[in-house]
Amino acid sequence: MIFPAADLLTDRSVPFLFTTGYDRSAIPSRFAKFMRCEKPIAPDTLSNAVRVLIPSGQSVEATYA
Repeated sequence: MIFPAADLLTDRSVPFLFTTGYDRSAIPSRFAKFMRCEKPIAPDTLSNAVRVLIPSGQSVEATYA
């Protein structure tokens, strides 16, 4: 499971989202505030979700600083 990595990203304030074939109940409640995209994911859906995570004009490096 990916949850230990999600915990590290949360601790470091790194934006992320879940892509999963499981329903919402498979994700621990501590991650309820994070976006979740269900598989199969249309490319435009994933692209729009990433745009929400990384605001326009902000570099990826600045996001992770």
